[in-house]
Amino acid sequence: MAGSGLCARARPGYPPIKRHPDTRSGRVPLPRRVTGKKKAMIPLETEFYSRGFCHKLVKRAGFVATYARFRRSDPEQVIHYEVVVIRTQKAHTHNEIEYPAREVYPTSEQWGTYGWSYRDEDQARAKFEALLAKEAKSELPAMATSIEQ
Repeated sequence: MAGSGLCARARPGYPPIKRHPDTRSGRVPLPRRVTGKKKAMIPLETEFYSRGFCHKLVKRAGFVATYARFRRSDPEQVIHYEVVVIRTQKAHTHNEIEYPAREVYPTSEQWGTYGWSYRDEDQARAKFEALLAKEAKSELPAMATSIEQ
């Protein structure tokens, strides 16, 4: 994995870590008050930081994706691969704040149903291909449908 982008470690020869200036965590916030016309669905990011780890998209087809997971301190060493079924979340309002429709990564509770971890890249590739075959046969529609909030 190349040490660039959101998950790059700040050290000589690397660009500084990209952080959003308006948030404590540095994550890019979802739009606060959405007004006007209905917005298009926000796609899942190709590179993001979560729970002390960086995730970088390796391959995606439809609602199936493989992400490489690694520590921010060592972007060259992949810890494992995550094969996920990307789900969608409808636009909703929470605490008087409107959130647009967006794609979402599986939660910890959904792991084993919508997400799988593999240390071996070949096993991850095999699971990815198996999920694509299910999606092609329309055996995967419930997994890619929207989640209610």
